[in-house]
Amino acid sequence: MLNLLKNNHLIGDTVEDIFKNQFNSSLPFALFQNEIANVNNASNHKSYSEEIREFCLTLHFYLPRAYEFIRQRSTLPDPSTISRWIATRHCNPGILHEVIDYFKQKLKSDTSNFLHVKDVALIYDTMSIREGFWPDKSGKVYGYCDLGGIAHTDNEELAKEALVFIIIGSLNKKFKCPVAYFFINKINATVQSQLVLAVISVLYEAGITVRSLTSDGTTTNLKTYDILGCSLDHTNIRSPFPHPDEPLINIHCIIDPCHLM
Repeated sequence: MLNLLKNNHLIGDTVEDIFKNQFNSSLPFALFQNEIANVNNASNHKSYSEEIREFCLTLHFYLPRAYEFIRQRSTLPDPSTISRWIATRHCNPGILHEVIDYFKQKLKSDTSNFLHVKDVALIYDTMSIREGFWPDKSGKVYGYCDLGGIAHTDNEELAKEALVFIIIGSLNKKFKCPVAYFFINKINATVQSQLVLAVISVLYEAGITVRSLTSDGTTTNLKTYDILGCSLDHTNIRSPFPHPDEPLINIHCIIDPCHLM
């Protein structure tokens, strides 16, 4: 299968190594069993083992085109089914602890393949969302400002933006992953700096060290950098600030050049 994907230029050496390390020799047999079990079943009556689920999630995460290529030649779930599997996870506003716990576990058990996660750049930005509120089946209502319990917010105020934090791995790996998001309706620099430090600390506890912090150059972001300990005065520029959990480590603030231009 890997050779077929490589010959069709759908997979590179990096992802190939990930599959060889993550899945053992039982996967081909599991795929064969999956074909036998589902080949005559209707699309809404197919079932998949945990190993097949993990295989589908991994391949679709790294290479959606490669997944579709394999799916045309075997009995695997539709991408919409994979989306439903992912949607069953708890992804409430705040720090995404399931993501953090995943990396923490992998850094302990499979360090060699996750070295690119040990030192990361942290990027944050706001994105506009549609204002309104929506109840779910459990009775919880979404749409109000929510900082995940890290800081106080007005629970009666509807959110207009999502403040999203993403980590990016070292330069030799194409890696990007969201680690936190918060529902806001504008935010002051004091609260924002508190959220930044909280995300950095949680990542450090998991074995991930933030080396740089990047955002666009809004007034709030510039004030946030100032609170963190940076100086953007052109007569006394000081880009680093000390890591909240390890003062000997400097985190360098970078204002996104594209937005500055």
